[in-house]
Amino acid sequence: MVLLSKSAATTLKRSVVESCGIDHFKDKFVELFPSDPDLKPLNAVSYTGAPFLDSQGNLIGHVAAIDTKPMPREDDLYPIIELFSIRARFPPSRH
Repeated sequence: MVLLSKSAATTLKRSVVESCGIDHFKDKFVELFPSDPDLKPLNAVSYTGAPFLDSQGNLIGHVAAIDTKPMPREDDLYPIIELFSIRARFPPSRH
């Protein structure tokens, strides 16, 4: 699991919300967030992900694929990320 800094998470949330859920950074991802201490050690070059939002729309995390090399847009990956993101937002009710 990778925890993003609040700065990166906030920027990603804004970007992802504006793009209807999933965001993709093909290359130079770590360069977009030079002050994020968690990305540099990972050599995070590319990112495809979506936020976990609670039922009020608050950011509670991210589900993402992060790679150490450029990642072309993988349309097959989008439904998987979206499924996990939606699943986190609407947990099953337990009776």
